[in-house]
Amino acid sequence: MVTLTTILYEGNFRKILNDSWFLNIQNKFITKKRLNINNIESIDEFNDTIQKFNYEGLEINYVDDNIEIVNSRLGLNLNRDTHGFNYTMPYFSDLISISTDYILNVSSDCQSDIYITDDFFENSIRILDDDEDVIVTTIPWNKPNIFGTKNGKSVGDWEESSHNISKRNDFFWFSKVMSDQVFFIKREKLLNCDFNIEGDFHPYPSYGGFCFEKRIGNYFIDKNKYRAIYAGGENYYIHSND
Repeated sequence: MVTLTTILYEGNFRKILNDSWFLNIQNKFITKKRLNINNIESIDEFNDTIQKFNYEGLEINYVDDNIEIVNSRLGLNLNRDTHGFNYTMPYFSDLISISTDYILNVSSDCQSDIYITDDFFENSIRILDDDEDVIVTTIPWNKPNIFGTKNGKSVGDWEESSHNISKRNDFFWFSKVMSDQVFFIKREKLLNCDFNIEGDFHPYPSYGGFCFEKRIGNYFIDKNKYRAIYAGGENYYIHSND
């Protein structure tokens, strides 16, 4: 059904492998978990830890193993020297190699304070299956009781008003901005997007270059597609810099 995935690198793999939210979360929709290995210098330590604790059912994916097939299948031209490689290739590596119909990506810096309920999965699957214009779903990036952080508006109301979005749904707000922090996708649906629409339609961080989230965000704006932000329940995550 759903693969939960996160990217590991030198600075975070010890924390993730040590009693983390990622390892502990149990959910009827999450049928697989995957560690996307990118830029780990202490690879022997990582492999020893994996073997020592024998994490049952955990998939290990090495990003570098998929560079050639990603470029070939998606019409990209990425390599380790590409500006923003670490913010681009890991996501595409997952996209072309995960076998489940749906993927939930949760970045490691969004796992310390996060709450996701079954109804998010249920309604996300429904809207991704039924609405051709919705490509990605996510949960709010603030707790419900502190939504009013921008001119008194919730994060969803702010996204809709700032981008003049008239689309409405009982369970979701809508945005044309992509974020790689937390996102839920239907794999085959995202694979049908155009990842090569260039332009500075939204001020994504310059350090990422023509990164994954910019490629998807450009597609949203150019093709009038959406990221749906869940408005139901008390789902949220907090992005930290730990």
